[in-house]
Amino acid sequence: MTILYAIRCANGHEFEAADPGPGTYGDFVMYGDNIAAGPAYLVAIDDPVFAEVRKLLLELPGVAAMSDMERADLVQAIFGVACDPAPNRSSYRIGFPPCPSCGTRHFKTWAFARKYEGPLLSITHKTWNSASRDQKLAWLHAAQAQLTP
Repeated sequence: MTILYAIRCANGHEFEAADPGPGTYGDFVMYGDNIAAGPAYLVAIDDPVFAEVRKLLLELPGVAAMSDMERADLVQAIFGVACDPAPNRSSYRIGFPPCPSCGTRHFKTWAFARKYEGPLLSITHKTWNSASRDQKLAWLHAAQAQLTP
């Protein structure tokens, strides 16, 4: 069940966003660079590209030495690079969208508001699937580099 959370960002702005309910495993809601793109649902354990990204990441410098939890966080942080853009042409990311008022991705609180009844877009991978292995590794490497200060 997808639920709608009432979220308060670190700057005190309030908004609502969909996310999988508690206890879900391998299910994620992804958003583009703003909430207007609408949520898209990913069942990662059924998505062959998610498994491919996890495997390819092991070939990047330093990733094999990470703990399982660190690798899981990395996959979630950069998986959007393997997804086709949102309808507004922005890149998808796993997790809550940025605050529509100030753009931060830092949140003070989030609490269940109600069941989400709106549409959920599908995640696709047409560009990723048509790319070479070397291109995919380059995209992953670039995405990882953007996370490292």
